[in-house]
Amino acid sequence: MGRRQRIASFALAGVAAACFGTGSVQAAPANPIREAFPAQWNAVETSAESSKHWALLIGITTYAGSTRDTLGGKRDAQQLKAHLTGLGWREDHILTLTNANASKSMILGGLAWLRSKSSAGSTVVFAYSGHEMPFRTDADGDSETRDVALHAYDNRYILDGDLARSLGAVRANAMWMHFATCRAGGFNDAGLMKSGRIATFSSPESELSYEDPDVNLSVFGRYTIGEGMRGELGDFNGDGLVSVEEAFKFGKPRVHQRTSDRQHPFMIDRLDGSLTLLRADPIT
Repeated sequence: MGRRQRIASFALAGVAAACFGTGSVQAAPANPIREAFPAQWNAVETSAESSKHWALLIGITTYAGSTRDTLGGKRDAQQLKAHLTGLGWREDHILTLTNANASKSMILGGLAWLRSKSSAGSTVVFAYSGHEMPFRTDADGDSETRDVALHAYDNRYILDGDLARSLGAVRANAMWMHFATCRAGGFNDAGLMKSGRIATFSSPESELSYEDPDVNLSVFGRYTIGEGMRGELGDFNGDGLVSVEEAFKFGKPRVHQRTSDRQHPFMIDRLDGSLTLLRADPIT
């Protein structure tokens, strides 16, 4: 691949169905976020505007077993966290799951955490950078001929329909969802997009996505978050702020160029106006 590496998918060794015996009642598993991230677990939303910002950031570079590692998954998540904290977001309102902390159970726990914390007045960010896996299954009940699954650290999977329903249940006044993975557009399943939401996808479902070994980031993450947002190169209107829309506008043509036109990011925007990720008041 020369100077680029695709965010690759790998052959599935097998799929195990979880079956329960009739007549038994299974207790809901404890959320692993509680012990692993006590500060985030105990964070609350109050009347202060500064408490109404929540983020779940997932980035996987090192995978268990023989799965090939990525170059930029973890660093994608870290740079977005750095951007949010630089804007003044509370660290205990940002849950960052990387490498071994991004197992399937932890990711599902993180999604449950996000649903439990946010409210109709919240600003919410969800981001994923790592591998995906294409499937031919109707296990998630969405009737698609092909599904795309989020590939967790422990080589377990979360199907696109299940992820869309989980994110669809998050309450928010404004929400940005960012996918940096091969076939990213496949995660645009029913229930994901609603009024007040914006989603940025590194590639359509028919395309791979690439990583940049020069900076150990995904190509999409480099130009949208790293340069467009953090570097403020996406400030097209000169107001000193970089909206999600401006960052995408900056990043898209550069992704085309860096990948020799192999990768074509796209955005779905159902927001009124634009989304900047500023906190409205100081921490009290």
